Amino acid sequence: LSLFGLTISGSGERKSTTDKIALMPIVEHQNKLMKQFKLDEKNYINKLKAYNTAEKNTLKAFTTTTNQEEITQALAQLEEVVAPINPKIICSDPTLEGLQKSYLNGNASQGIFNDEGGQFFAGHAMGSDNKIRTITGLSRLWDGSAIERTRSGKNESLYLENRRLSAHFMLQPILADKIMSDRDLLEQGFLARFLITSPASLAGTRVYNNSCISRSTAINKYHQLITKLLSLPPKTDSEGALLLKNITLEPAAKAQWVKTYNAIELQLGEEGKLYEIQATANKCCENIVRIAGVLAIIEETMSVNEQQMNRAITLGHFYLESFLQLISTTQSNELSQQANILYHWLLKTKHLV
Repeated sequence: LSLFGLTISGSGERKSTTDKIALMPIVEHQNKLMKQFKLDEKNYINKLKAYNTAEKNTLKAFTTTTNQEEITQALAQLEEVVAPINPKIICSDPTLEGLQKSYLNGNASQGIFNDEGGQFFAGHAMGSDNKIRTITGLSRLWDGSAIERTRSGKNESLYLENRRLSAHFMLQPILADKIMSDRDLLEQGFLARFLITSPASLAGTRVYNNSCISRSTAINKYHQLITKLLSLPPKTDSEGALLLKNITLEPAAKAQWVKTYNAIELQLGEEGKLYEIQATANKCCENIVRIAGVLAIIEETMSVNEQQMNRAITLGHFYLESFLQLISTTQSNELSQQANILYHWLLKTKHLV
């Protein structure tokens, strides 16, 4: 059910304020767990020191014996020390390698959330030497694929199954134009996995009304719901991989999804409305099912009903239309820039008088 989101909005449009309210229960939950983790970590370090000392003393006591079985049995009597799991679930600007290590030593389900997305897209992880590796690695996490990494260094190789990643970035329009025209991001199918929107500016309409959205009934209900979901410990196996439940589609819900799938497919040909955004349109059908699954979890139905599917389809069409508009605007801006460059070159070379 992991989703990737990208919200494009100008400075002063309250991106950070909105994001802070949305993430508040998650941040509070994480802060609470991190305080306990720091205490557990100190306790672990002390126990580990004691274990190492006991291990050395045990081995020292057996210096005169060659019976390996006796040594093994003696070491087995020592109390095993297990490192606490890092409870961190969200970050803002990770490298791919840092994120992979975080899955190795921490939660199996994590998120990248950044209200200043330029920090990530213009940062180290997306630099020229790392970009392809980062976008393919994040795309595989969206797909639900295993994390695989083979290195020569000690403890650097990884194979981790059933890890999940969600993401949401907020961007300024000027940076979004560069990202939307980045051939690597487009051709690798990275942007196709995102639910992208660029809402119209509300500047000029936001008159002061003496209300506080963080105290509204709807927001309080949302915070309570997220807190309740976060309080449910994830079920994992001995390797830390998530033990995932299957969410089924009720027949009516599946019929609606199939109808939407076919309608989108028929628009992917050369004459179709979605021809220019084939990759995004193809992924949209899966995103619709994921959105519907999120609604089912929130509403505690554990199967997707027709109403939930219809709402997910409405959102799916909204994001498709948003992406179409953004691509059209980006292409228009790019052509204008190219024309401007050509015009100034003609003036400079005196081809225009």
